[in-house]
Order: sequence, then structure tokens, then C-alpha cells
Amino acid sequence: MQKSTPPATVAELVALYNKHNINLRRSADTHAWHRFSLDKFVAFLGGPDTTVTELDELDSLEEFLGELSATSLRATSINTYLRGVRAFLKWSVSAKHLTDMPEIDFLDEDGDEKSVLSPDDFAKLRLAARQEENELMYLRADAILLVLYTTGMRVSELAKTRWVDIRVTRVDGLPAYVMTIKGAKRTGNREIVLLDEVWQAIKFYRQELAEPSSYYYGKPMAEPTWLFVSGKNPDDVLTTGGLQSLCARLGRRAKVHANPHCFRHTAATNMGNAGCTMQHMMWFFGWKSPEMAMRYCHKQQDTIVRTAREFNPLSSARAGLDRAREHNRKLR
Repeated sequence: MQKSTPPATVAELVALYNKHNINLRRSADTHAWHRFSLDKFVAFLGGPDTTVTELDELDSLEEFLGELSATSLRATSINTYLRGVRAFLKWSVSAKHLTDMPEIDFLDEDGDEKSVLSPDDFAKLRLAARQEENELMYLRADAILLVLYTTGMRVSELAKTRWVDIRVTRVDGLPAYVMTIKGAKRTGNREIVLLDEVWQAIKFYRQELAEPSSYYYGKPMAEPTWLFVSGKNPDDVLTTGGLQSLCARLGRRAKVHANPHCFRHTAATNMGNAGCTMQHMMWFFGWKSPEMAMRYCHKQQDTIVRTAREFNPLSSARAGLDRAREHNRKLR
């Protein structure tokens, strides 16, 4: 049997999917997938002319699903749509990520998700954390919010972080708190810096965790290995599902739609607005291409206005006009 030529572009990939999945496309599950429009998914992948090898630049299936949760789909159809997505991705080079399928906090029934959290949204989430069941859970929630908001870590990375992955060093005579993210997707290990306030929040949580364990857990324990632990058993890590649930719970209280992936968009947007270089953002977030950084940095009206004011070309023109007038005055 002659071996077929593998698809070279996204357009060929889609054609191959349609050709080999005629029966699947007739099912109710994939009806939502086609109703949503394959074109939107193709656009997400970079357009019909994107080569299949370039798909490897997609940060991971986790990030694709995070993007998908920000679409206009409702929760009632998004799960069936995802089944179609999974079937399609079996043809792509991203299929190797299917075994690490994350849980996603999808859209509410009556509203779309905001990709970027405003400072007011974040403040509301921190206030909502105060309603956690006890002091330890409040400190845990507050520390997690601060870590996600300032670093934009992937939820899968945060769930795997251990206490020993944070070290204190000194830069310019001042302490710096460096977190090593081990086995980060696609880029291997990388390091990020925690702000002082974030470090203090983590330290407060760990200090409370070190209190007599019977107060919270009813049994003795050694110092937990994981950075954030389960509320039921201190020996267990707070899983990706637990982190998703925490964000959803705080979001409902604060009336703010929030999932861990929103924080990644927010952190990237804030860093971009602050003038962070593209290279530094790629190191910080673990991206291999500038395109991923552009995907996560969202234009914000306030920033556009401030930038326009700061780089006002008329200021230079007025200065030039003043110099010309002064020159003419001296010639008289």
C-alpha cells in the first residue's frame, strides 16, 4: 500500500480530518464543532497556510484550551465542541499533549469570559478569599492569587511546584526570591522572580501551615513538600483541578469570571504595557516564539491613550518651531 503524503499545511490537515471522519461528523457531538465553525479554529492555528511544523510553536494543548474558553461558546455546547477538537488534534503534532489534558473552567451560561483581569477585578478576588473556611485556607488562596497575577504561571506548573523550588539570592545588595519551574513545557526549566509582597504572602501561608497540624488537619505532619497543599490532606498537593475550583469559587463570590488561564493573559498584558522586552517575556513565560507573546498581550484603551500622549510628535514639532523662531529673531 502506498503511504500517503502527510499534510503540510493547516488547510491540508483540515481536509484530511474531514475526509477520514465522515461518520464522526454526522454525530451529535461533532455537530457543535462544525456549528461553531472550523474557520475559527483554523484562524487560531495561524491560518490555512500555516505549516504543520509551525504548529509545534503552540505553547501546548493547555494553552489552546485556555484560549478556547475565552470564545463566545456557551457552556452547554463547549464540552461537545471539545470532543471534536480532540478528534481533530489527533492529526496534529500537538496530539502528544492529549495525555496531559487539563480541566478547564468554561464559560458561564449567560456571559463571555474576559481574558484580562482589571486591578479592580483582582482586588475583588482577594476580598473574596477572606471568605474561605479558615485562616489557613484564606492565606493559601491569597498567596495563590498573588502568584498567578504577578507571574502568569501555568496551572500545571504551579501544581508541581515544591517548597524547595524557591531560593533567596541577593541582587544589588537586596534579596530576590527566585522560583525554579522544573520541566516547563517545551522550554525545559526556567526561573521567575517573585515580588516581595508575593513572597511574604507565601511565607505567611507556610508559617500558618507549620502551626500544630491538629488545628487544621487533626493529625501530625512533617513540613509539606509541595508549595501549596490540599485542604484535606497536607501530604497531598493542591492539584490542577483544585486550583481551577479555587479560582472558580472566588470568582463566583466576587462576581468576576476568573480561571487560572486569565491570569496568564493578565500577567503578559501587564508586563507588555510596562515596556517589558519581548525576549524577557519569552524567558519569563517559557515561550519559544514572539508570536505567543503577541497572542497573550492584549491592547487596552487606557494604555493606548497614555502611549499616544507620551509619544506626542507635536511636542517635538513645537520645540522645533520654537528653535526656528529664536533663530529668526537673532537674524533680525
